[in-house]
Amino acid sequence: MEMMRLSDVPRAFREEACRAIIDFSIGLAKLHRVGLSENASLGGSGTLVQIDGTYGILTACHVLDHLEGEEAIGLILANTVRPFLHRVTVRSEWMRWVRIACSAKEGDGPDLGILLLSPVD
Repeated sequence: MEMMRLSDVPRAFREEACRAIIDFSIGLAKLHRVGLSENASLGGSGTLVQIDGTYGILTACHVLDHLEGEEAIGLILANTVRPFLHRVTVRSEWMRWVRIACSAKEGDGPDLGILLLSPVD
């Protein structure tokens, strides 16, 4: 297979590809209290999905492992217009954490899970 550097892909093509997937992609953040402030660190990413009226975030098992136990998970919403600050979170106890296909050893096989959102979210 022939390889191509991302910088060699025409800019217009990259922008069009981003516009096509941005509405379905989401970042997941771990939230940390530091005094009176709150910081966030990247927890993973996922794809927004809907199956028979149930909404979820399709992600990797290792992301579920990384985020499980957090009280709330921050959502990183991308846009193609202008960056803006926002604080969108979901309560982890209101979600179902489903491991679909997880290998015993990281990197050895499937790594797929889903966060099923509550009807409220």
